[in-house]
Amino acid sequence: MKKSKKADLSTTHRICILGAGGAIGSYLAIYFHNLGYEVVAVVRTLNSAMRIGRYPLRIRSLDILKTDVSVLIEMFEDIETVIDCTFSAGMNVDETIRDSEALAEKIISASNHAKVSTLIHYGTISVYPETSAPVDENTVCEFKNNPYADGKLAAERLLLNFESSTNVIVLQLPIVIGPYLGWTQRTFSMMVNNRLSFPSPIQGHCSPIDVSDVALATKLAIDTYKAQDSQYQRFLIHADIELSWEEYFLAYSELDESLRVEILSRDEFENRLQLQNRQNTAWSVLKSKFSQDGDFRQLMLSQRGIKSIYSVAKRISGQSGMDQIKGRLATGIPASDTAIVLKNIDSRLLNTLDVMPKIDSSKAKNVLGFESHLSFSQSMKVIGQWAKWARII
Repeated sequence: MKKSKKADLSTTHRICILGAGGAIGSYLAIYFHNLGYEVVAVVRTLNSAMRIGRYPLRIRSLDILKTDVSVLIEMFEDIETVIDCTFSAGMNVDETIRDSEALAEKIISASNHAKVSTLIHYGTISVYPETSAPVDENTVCEFKNNPYADGKLAAERLLLNFESSTNVIVLQLPIVIGPYLGWTQRTFSMMVNNRLSFPSPIQGHCSPIDVSDVALATKLAIDTYKAQDSQYQRFLIHADIELSWEEYFLAYSELDESLRVEILSRDEFENRLQLQNRQNTAWSVLKSKFSQDGDFRQLMLSQRGIKSIYSVAKRISGQSGMDQIKGRLATGIPASDTAIVLKNIDSRLLNTLDVMPKIDSSKAKNVLGFESHLSFSQSMKVIGQWAKWARII
């Protein structure tokens, strides 16, 4: 690779963050601004710039996938580091892969043409195969028929094979937690006013990393390869936290009494899913006939039909559930547990968690000097404070 000329232009390091409207991108924009960097923050729409709008950043609104590469080249002039937090979600896996490759090619082409020193791209550990042994950067990644994982891997491979004078650094991340982060918000959404049910044990390895540690790893990668020639580099970033998924969900439940969990054995969980599938089928048949058959609809509105609906509802909710419903109808005041809904963990999410690999992050530690500075309990304390401020709990 050729050495870039950008490092000698100014004592102020100029970085451009693509996807700065997202949770990770906005955190990075504020983080690097506070360190004294000159930050160009690129968002898809100005509405997504609310978290960074009060900072003196150069904010640009662009849909990069629809923007001509010449616009990116002009924007990257005098930029030393581009941080790519983008992801293009298509309607299906194939469309996501196609858009991800197009997006990555546009970004690296513009970076190369504008002589950007370093491009930081974020990948995911979800592209590694299911294995009992720890994975490292030499483990072969594979497509998973998962839009997010496959889109990330397609972009990463394109960057790997692109002939460029720009140093390309890929940081592969586990689940990232913190205020506004997708994993954090998804966990809250499953648990607030619900009783989240999941099986134990969940087979995969739980290795959450705080968004502040992602920022630290990014800073170390920039400092390590600034003004240096480098081959394509990929780093697995890991917080060295020994945690089970059961402990992960229980930690959220301890933040507030409105967050509840129910841990079942694998057999109990599977039996419950089968029962609910049968119950859902009964409702689906009833709703289908009601919507399609006029005579059946008239029958259901009769006294006989109401009795039939009551019978189906009783099979689904049980007698205690029906007593609560009758109590609410009679008094207008909900019973104490009426708002608590039993919610099973999503089967696709469970499948993802079951195959999460164990990470060997020794390369990041040895080459970048990366070590996590925030424990899981410290992260959860910050998340709890934010959740109360945001009135999530």
